[in-house]
Amino acid sequence: MVTGKNSNECLMKGGGLCPLQIENILTNFRNKWSLPILITIGNFSSLHFNLIKRKMSYGSNNISSKVLSEKLKNLVKSGFITSREQDVYPFKIKYSLTDKGEGIYKKFSSFSESYETGK
Repeated sequence: MVTGKNSNECLMKGGGLCPLQIENILTNFRNKWSLPILITIGNFSSLHFNLIKRKMSYGSNNISSKVLSEKLKNLVKSGFITSREQDVYPFKIKYSLTDKGEGIYKKFSSFSESYETGK
């Protein structure tokens, strides 16, 4: 990490963003499924496991229950989504974005829109 006298000071920042902060954010989304899961949950406000799995299955890209479970746990642990048990039978857990996840969702939505429009 390239820092100055203050260990929190980023010397690569100049007048803009510190690339290390961006790198830390992207580290959470380097794998195949984490960002699409976050975006899917953001698109629908909150979803339970089976609905996420159903919406994540498109074409030949199908996420396994095991992988989805692992990625959801990692996103909860990282603070991007929350899990809330529903008081229903059969037992269900609803997943929704935290403020941190909502911020990432909005940034990627804006980025995607800019990419599509070329602006």
